[in-house]
Amino acid sequence: MSELSALTNYLDYDPNNGKFSISLTSKNELSEIYPINQVIITETFSKLKPSDMKFEKIGYGSEYVYVVYSKAMRLEAILKSKDNWPLKVGKTNNLQRRIVQLSESGPNSLIIGLVIKSDNPIRLEKAIHKELIMNGQAIELAHRQEWFKSNLGQIKNIYHDLKSREAI
Repeated sequence: MSELSALTNYLDYDPNNGKFSISLTSKNELSEIYPINQVIITETFSKLKPSDMKFEKIGYGSEYVYVVYSKAMRLEAILKSKDNWPLKVGKTNNLQRRIVQLSESGPNSLIIGLVIKSDNPIRLEKAIHKELIMNGQAIELAHRQEWFKSNLGQIKNIYHDLKSREAI
């Protein structure tokens, strides 16, 4: 069994809410096998390609608002039992090209967490950003824009709320 397979055996991914979970038993077993700082910086997770990850698509339209996050930051949040982690909310008309561009712009590979299809991605992206900024969730990351401390469930809830109010 490869190191990557061994590590992923401890994680369960729920595509409905975009969360990985790890049981207390698994946390204890994992920390015995890999010291916690080694788990966080392990390069094996960077071998997973965004195209290999499952992500949820919601909405209708020909363009996209996407939510991506760093695998390392998400894993750290899991291990520290945090509900929120840094996410980028952006827009594109070519999802695959945009993910490649983002992955090349920094050392951490990115995971697609959620894709919202839209015919007006500029308006939708601005509305989601506005909600997150009003909640004080905007964060500054060096040389990166449109990052927020949130989770996929919250982004989906914002989208559904905006849609129900016909704000998008």
